[in-house]
Amino acid sequence: MKVPINQFEDGCVIGDFVIKARLGEGSIGAVYRATQISLDRTVALKILSPEYTNAKGVSDFLREARAAAKLSHVNLVQALAVGEEDGICYMAMTYIKGETLKARMKREKNIPVDEALHIIQQVGEALYYAWDESGIIHRDVKPDNIMITDDGIVKLTDLGLAMHHAEWREDMEISGSPSYMSPEQFTGEKLDTRSDIYSMGVTLYQLLTGVLPFNGDTVRTVARQHFEQEPVSLTKLNPKIPHKVALLVKKMIAKSQEERFADMEELLYNIWTIRQKTAPNKDMVPDVHTISMKRLDYEVQHESIKEQQTAKKQAIEQKKQSSAIYTVLLLLLPVFAIILLVMVLNANQKSKRIELMKQQQSYLSKIFAEKNVERQFVLAEGKRVLAQFGVPQSPDEEALLYKMQTSLSNYENRALQSDLASFVEAQKKLQEDFTALREKQAAEAKKPKRDDSKEKELELEGAKLKQHLQDLQSSINNVKNENNALRKQLEKQVSEAEEAWRNNLLLKVYNLVGQARLKEASALLELETAKADPKNAEWLAAKKAWIERLAKILSSLTESGVKAAGLVIENECTLISINNGRISYKDPSGTIKDSIWTELSMDSAAAIAQKMAKTLKDEEVRADILALKGNFSEASRLLPEDQDFKVAARMLWQQALDNLKYLSLADRKKATAKAQALLKQAEGSPDYEKVKTELAPFLSFE
Repeated sequence: MKVPINQFEDGCVIGDFVIKARLGEGSIGAVYRATQISLDRTVALKILSPEYTNAKGVSDFLREARAAAKLSHVNLVQALAVGEEDGICYMAMTYIKGETLKARMKREKNIPVDEALHIIQQVGEALYYAWDESGIIHRDVKPDNIMITDDGIVKLTDLGLAMHHAEWREDMEISGSPSYMSPEQFTGEKLDTRSDIYSMGVTLYQLLTGVLPFNGDTVRTVARQHFEQEPVSLTKLNPKIPHKVALLVKKMIAKSQEERFADMEELLYNIWTIRQKTAPNKDMVPDVHTISMKRLDYEVQHESIKEQQTAKKQAIEQKKQSSAIYTVLLLLLPVFAIILLVMVLNANQKSKRIELMKQQQSYLSKIFAEKNVERQFVLAEGKRVLAQFGVPQSPDEEALLYKMQTSLSNYENRALQSDLASFVEAQKKLQEDFTALREKQAAEAKKPKRDDSKEKELELEGAKLKQHLQDLQSSINNVKNENNALRKQLEKQVSEAEEAWRNNLLLKVYNLVGQARLKEASALLELETAKADPKNAEWLAAKKAWIERLAKILSSLTESGVKAAGLVIENECTLISINNGRISYKDPSGTIKDSIWTELSMDSAAAIAQKMAKTLKDEEVRADILALKGNFSEASRLLPEDQDFKVAARMLWQQALDNLKYLSLADRKKATAKAQALLKQAEGSPDYEKVKTELAPFLSFE
């Protein structure tokens, strides 16, 4: 059975979002077009790359989310939601229909003077707002991070390197794109809005000329140019560029912060002044800080006055329509408030239920520890508390119930061990009594015979002793039988507890493996090894060796370099290079393509791993690659002798079904979407019909 784990393909569900297509790469993660299930809208979903799932990577990603969430401006991409699910960090943003400035420059080479100023003016307004509102510096302004919508509005994207000016430290890492970085970014000096002005100047230079002012072969060369070299004059590259525009750019990219514009507002006023001369119609140039009120396409500046008046009338009509919409929204506001209140009450009720479970768990822990409380009462109380909550309604409740069940089981184990010790002691006492009676009987037999009355008396006493010995032997046999039964019951419970521990550890480790979080899996195994029973040491050592093997395979598929360059995969491709998990290759037609390693065919991925890790068998490599993708059922088919793969596949599938069950109680629509994604990922699997049957209750919600 195929168990999907964190494969970002069409139909994959993460949080409240269904992935539709990959859009590109950001500073610390990939961006996908996705649909938000609850609101049925298209969004851009940024997902933190696996190589950044360490403390710093997650911190940077959350910093980006916080920076974007603080800001709401027409020239900034709006953050809509941020969250984490199964170790995957994500942020949803407004989906922009348009193209990047880089794509447009690639097509048109350079941009007309006033239109370039118009674009930079909008970027400047976004950065002025970010600095004025929250003291935030972007640190990575460049054409890749500037989008132009289909309506002609400029949007500044990718706050992945954004930094609050108060967060600056002398030991901070250097961040940014070398060709656009200010000199102070290279040296790690304190940054402010003038650093963004420098990057805007480099971008404007490129827009006007089609080339970068500083463009060396290495980062070291580019850095030296930023510090020491003056760029070629704009008017020399393009004599049609006005002298004032050339001076504007020169001041923006001055080496010293003090020689640049003092702040974004001063820059914007200078741009506005210059555009009074460069614009086809100066009346269409928006005033400083009012640009959001005049978001017309640049080409509108070439329209006739009549067309402009028509546009104004349409704007007035649109404003009236917006007012009507606001009125409807105000009428619907009480309804939304009631829905929100119901949701809050429901969440509060769940919170109270979990709090009650925690109190009951604490109560059980106390009575389990008491020595003077009757065992029957304790067992009855444990069963009563467990029965009180019935079926768990969330993973948190399931975890609490599991802890209570484990505590009750441990109490019963201790009680059985105590009974066993008592029976052993009783058996020892009976054996001592039996031996004493035998010795007494033997001593009596050795005594000289007495008269008949004494003889009869001795016979009667001997018969009594014999009967007593028989009774003692019967009691000893009963104790032995009960002792054996208790020993078997205890051994069974110990075996079940050990199996539960091993399965629980397998579930955690294989969940991490399926997300390529191998360092965390290794750390978890080290922690368990330190406190585990010595008899499990060999099994744990084998798991740690397997994780090390997986790390070598993952490294071969993601580590940047050209070690595998020239590798020919028959009928598929010729490898060129690997760069942080993205693999460049030439297909049979000679076309150069670029894919992430999870999108490669199994033959291609296995061939790369075999070249880098030559000691492994082919079926082991293929099974390990499937494990890194989270497909443990297929891995178990390749290595049928590995029982852990089978156990993991079964448990992970059951976990997926349990999660669907919990989700369906709160959000049936989302549960259906997840079920559809699971069914799609099972297509082609021998277990497809079985999967379809098990998912049927969740698919029928529609």
